Amino acid sequence: MKIRKPVVGKMAVTAVIVIVAVGVYAVWGSRRSERVHVREMALAENPGLKGILELYQEDSLKYEAALFLIDNMAYYQGADSGELESMYKAYDIFSTGRYTYRQALDSAERLCGKPKNVQQIRWKADVDMEPGFLVSNIEWAFKVWREQPWGKNVSFEQFCEYILPYRIGNEELVPWREKLYYQFMPIIEKYKNDPQIENPTFAAHIVLDSLLRAPFHFTGEMATSVRIGPRIADWRGGSCLDLCDMLVYIYRALGIPCGIEELPMRGNNNAPHYWNFLVDQHGQTWYFSMFYWWHRLLKAEVYDDVYGKVFRQRFSLNRAMTDSLQLPLDSVHPVFRYPFFEDVTRLYATDKAFTLSVGKRHLVRHVKGVRSFTFACPTAMLGNLWDGQGMTAPMLSLRIATEVPSIVWRFMTRLMTSWIRCLHLSA
Repeated sequence: MKIRKPVVGKMAVTAVIVIVAVGVYAVWGSRRSERVHVREMALAENPGLKGILELYQEDSLKYEAALFLIDNMAYYQGADSGELESMYKAYDIFSTGRYTYRQALDSAERLCGKPKNVQQIRWKADVDMEPGFLVSNIEWAFKVWREQPWGKNVSFEQFCEYILPYRIGNEELVPWREKLYYQFMPIIEKYKNDPQIENPTFAAHIVLDSLLRAPFHFTGEMATSVRIGPRIADWRGGSCLDLCDMLVYIYRALGIPCGIEELPMRGNNNAPHYWNFLVDQHGQTWYFSMFYWWHRLLKAEVYDDVYGKVFRQRFSLNRAMTDSLQLPLDSVHPVFRYPFFEDVTRLYATDKAFTLSVGKRHLVRHVKGVRSFTFACPTAMLGNLWDGQGMTAPMLSLRIATEVPSIVWRFMTRLMTSWIRCLHLSA
């Protein structure tokens, strides 16, 4: 059993369109039954995972941590070994700082061949992983959580979501914790007698400060549908997402809870953006990034570059969102079919956040003999339309014929995108 997420490079475009055929649908089962069902199928697919649960029967926290990973791994897959050599070489060349990304890409192509696109890459499902890999990951995650001075101020829930995961996205699965721990732990050891070291934000601050003192290389040209993986910690170059991945790997290897926030589409620019975050023991969200080299950790509410929805990437499936949809999976857009994110817009937008409600009676036109479809647009531009669990306002609806030429489809999508953007900019 392999429930694989579709491979998408960006979580959303300006408007994400969910096409729902109007009719009677079965309602999703309970959150618990769905989780148990996925777990049982994963254990049946890879019996070696049962051995991990048996191993940790006497350690309740490690047992729960293993269940957390097993309950979600069936939704993940990564590039198989040897599939990304040309892309790796391009990052390696770019990291020298002597070449533009285009030059690095051309050189890599001459040395390793043309990079493979998403359709050409062989993928390997996480449920097929070696049990030993998962055990090693769990042991190292618990080692840093229990040994680091600030670990007592990191909850088990935070630990599971933002320290424990063995991967970030769809990168090639390779061991990384031990290497990065020994590589970057000397930064922490300098402050082992500082009383502030028990605060995870302080630990995050000193690591970021040290990393920013060495050169790194940013480019807006780098964009790939496959995450680079832990090697980015050595290459120290790429897009804002690559630099965010770099911090996640390093921080989690050291036991600092860290994740990535995503702005799927800027309201004032036709591009997405990413940055890192940490939630402290008081529930305060702090944001930071290698990209924001002029400052260190700042509170989310002072972030002044939010012009749309902000989604927090997570390892576990947002089951609250899937339950609230109450729709068959094939009726949900792939981005929201298996949502591994939650809406945190209001943490950043504060009093600038607003709710936009458009009743469908203003948009619906009944046409005799035409099958009905509903266009729902949980977009980066629509304020609080999507609240991380479901719609907080009536769906925006249009009626179209069953068979719609692709050119008309694209036109309608762009028309709605432009209309939504105008609403956002005029608000």
